[in-house]
Amino acid sequence: MDIIGKADPYCIIKCGHKQHRTQTVNGNCNPTWGEEYEFTFLLDNQRLKPRSSHKSLDIEVWDDDIGRDDIMARAEFPLISLPFNRLHPVQVPLKPRGTLSLELLAMDFGTI
Repeated sequence: MDIIGKADPYCIIKCGHKQHRTQTVNGNCNPTWGEEYEFTFLLDNQRLKPRSSHKSLDIEVWDDDIGRDDIMARAEFPLISLPFNRLHPVQVPLKPRGTLSLELLAMDFGTI
């Protein structure tokens, strides 16, 4: 939180070794980012069963501060069983509190 007690949240979203960082939303404890990110990974045995390093989408919500940023919440969303080729809206519970709304799309691009 900044000096007047308001949060400046941003998210770090990870899948395997790749990560994305959202923009910071200043002075808002209920932010909307509206950003899109793409994570590409191979599946085991042509099923929607990601390899071990890609089994979940890991999400951390941080407070952007001068000096050191503080973690506000985190979540892990399993990627197993996401339906292919359809937008999948999900509500991800954050710990210790909060909810993050996501829209996920799993695409099958065939074999490589």
